[in-house]
Amino acid sequence: MSSLLPPANSLRCAGGPMKQKKNVSRPGSWEILEGDWGGQIYCSIPRAFLGTPETLRRLCRMIDAVEWPCNKGLGWDVYPTWERSIIGGMGGGSCLSGKIWVHPDLDQRAIAFIHRLFPGKEITRK
Repeated sequence: MSSLLPPANSLRCAGGPMKQKKNVSRPGSWEILEGDWGGQIYCSIPRAFLGTPETLRRLCRMIDAVEWPCNKGLGWDVYPTWERSIIGGMGGGSCLSGKIWVHPDLDQRAIAFIHRLFPGKEITRK
């Protein structure tokens, strides 16, 4: 999988340099991973599950390489939210307490990446 990842110092998002997001650590918040310039919400992950921000960015790049290889590593983003419903392409997404939500059409390889980074955490497509 490491061959799918660009060097850390060359991260690009939405056609430009990735902006650093504020570290959001209040209860009831999630990190949203999306691709295709907001055209698909990949998943929502409760902040309580998270390690480093770089881990999430790496996960998003890996999912993006599987879901949207035509975008050549551009158009993905990771951002915080406190909302339960996520507006976005392909039906948007949901944030569920204590669970990782994944888009119903997410490729099994992408789901395997999530399982490896968050072993034992419940993943749902609902």
